[in-house]
Amino acid sequence: MSCNKNKSAEEKSSSSHIEGNQEEDKDLDTFIDKFCADKEFQLSRVKFPVGSHRYKMHENCSEESPSYDVFENVCISEIPMNSENWKFITKDLLSVYKPDKEGAFADWTEKTELSATFDIGWVESELLSRMKFYKIGGKWYLTEYFDSTIYD
Repeated sequence: MSCNKNKSAEEKSSSSHIEGNQEEDKDLDTFIDKFCADKEFQLSRVKFPVGSHRYKMHENCSEESPSYDVFENVCISEIPMNSENWKFITKDLLSVYKPDKEGAFADWTEKTELSATFDIGWVESELLSRMKFYKIGGKWYLTEYFDSTIYD
């Protein structure tokens, strides 16, 4: 009989833990702090596929190749981001900085109750990175991620 009571208490503890995970996110800033501090949490809040990693191709590359990037002067292979090749997003990457003397910036360019966009780039020029977050069912998720970084 006491085993059944203990099991029942464990089930209650387990279900309250699950319910705790089902709670809505209080605000975007609190979510971002946790998102950038906890790898497991981050992976649970990315709606894959969100974008692609870009890699230099070292073989079979010519200016006529469809994968040739004229701006970078290299061939680029794009590999969809997934949980196995995900590169952890740190708080440094999501830190706001206003345009410096070269015009580089990082800032939230859109923030509403249900969506937010973080851009990194140069003023009046190309973006280096864009992350779009949407609130779905009361929880924030990264749903789109553009990263112009080319990995070797």
